[in-house]
Amino acid sequence: MALYSLMAFCPGLIGFVVVKVLAPGFYARKDTRTPVRVAMVAMLVNVLAAAVFTLVFKFGHVGLALATSLSGLINALLLYSSFVRETGYRSGMADNHRSRGSSWGGFVARVVLASTVMAVVLLQATGDPQAWTSKAVIDRVLWLMMGIGLGSGVYFVCLYLLGIRFDDFSRPADRG
Repeated sequence: MALYSLMAFCPGLIGFVVVKVLAPGFYARKDTRTPVRVAMVAMLVNVLAAAVFTLVFKFGHVGLALATSLSGLINALLLYSSFVRETGYRSGMADNHRSRGSSWGGFVARVVLASTVMAVVLLQATGDPQAWTSKAVIDRVLWLMMGIGLGSGVYFVCLYLLGIRFDDFSRPADRG
């Protein structure tokens, strides 16, 4: 049952990380009200979504995790839109002609595609989960290390084939 809860938490991880990145931007500007107000809205969304997911759709404990993920994503989205509105922030990636004409949407699409290819390869390579648990500890450690290497290799090769280069991350965007 914990597996289903963890799966429901996964989408919210993106939101939780984005909040951790954006909130200090408000604090640096001496604006503590905006993150608190946004957090209150996200908390209200969490309560309402939890009620809907558990009482209406009967998702049980998975509904609570799903509601938490949804509220994390809402929190991140509201913080980002407030940050853009208040600061006029523009993503440097959209302006960087050296990043092969990429935008954030194109970048995210390529990362999702590379992640999907990696997941498919790893699912095919790992085989039956029962076989995994029946192995000795040292065999599991070795298989895990090989899986990490295989997954990393597939992921970065896919990114390279999709036009994402490591130096794109180290160069400042051209501001013209």
